[in-house]
Amino acid sequence: MTTKVIKIGDKALAALINPHNSQMYSLKSGGVEVMWGGGGPGEKPAKGWPSSEIVMFPIVGPAPKERIRVNGKAYPMSQHGIARDLPWEIVEQKPNSVTMVQVYEAGGRVTGKKGAVSEFPISYRLTKTYSIDNGALNFNLVVENTGENDMPYAVGWHPTFRALENSFVEVRNGHDFVGSAPIERIAEAGGNVMVFEKSNRVVYATPEFHVVMEHDFGILQLWNKGEGLVGIEPITAVKMNEPVKGMDAELSGQPGYETLLRGKSATYTVSILVALPKVPEDMGSSGK
Repeated sequence: MTTKVIKIGDKALAALINPHNSQMYSLKSGGVEVMWGGGGPGEKPAKGWPSSEIVMFPIVGPAPKERIRVNGKAYPMSQHGIARDLPWEIVEQKPNSVTMVQVYEAGGRVTGKKGAVSEFPISYRLTKTYSIDNGALNFNLVVENTGENDMPYAVGWHPTFRALENSFVEVRNGHDFVGSAPIERIAEAGGNVMVFEKSNRVVYATPEFHVVMEHDFGILQLWNKGEGLVGIEPITAVKMNEPVKGMDAELSGQPGYETLLRGKSATYTVSILVALPKVPEDMGSSGK
């Protein structure tokens, strides 16, 4: 893997990706930064999330007691799954795009944050592409079942943006208004999270910039702990059902979890537009 920071785009819209953790940590429009830079190279932030974005797979959120069951057998599984802790390999890089691949072999034990171990009984391949086209940042994720059995899973993308005062989020599903909230209300919600069960469009409006995100994951989750960042997360599932009679959570049948047949793939996309407030005309030229 390259040791140089990966840059795609131009002065109008440019993204930076850290090759060491494969996270996009910067997205600038007209020189204005919109992302939380916790995943960037160098020192970690004094507070807040030490990442800038992750892929969540094969679960979203935490599993009860950090264990799951697949076809009746139990496996350890830390919050948000395996993909956040496995490396990605760059397979193609162009001036306006970069594609990375992550491969997992069934039964491999993956150690994540604070030593948590995860294991999954089905092999998979993830391919993610960041590209800038027609003034938009596009994120494309392909999930492939390369194992011998059908694969139950959920998936999500977890980018984080700068949190500024007097900012709010508006959520829509098609032409339908779903809800809106100032970012302070997100921080006051249970678990510092708000979930919108049906969404394909969200606007994050701040005094410095507007982020317009369109996605096809189906659900939107917002996260704000009051530490300078706001997570805007397209996901396919939210929370697992609590296991019955002490049994670990069986992935098949969980709300929002899909089953991908062996040899098949599924694709998920996100598009992000950044708009900057208009600069007022110079009133000094009017003679006042």
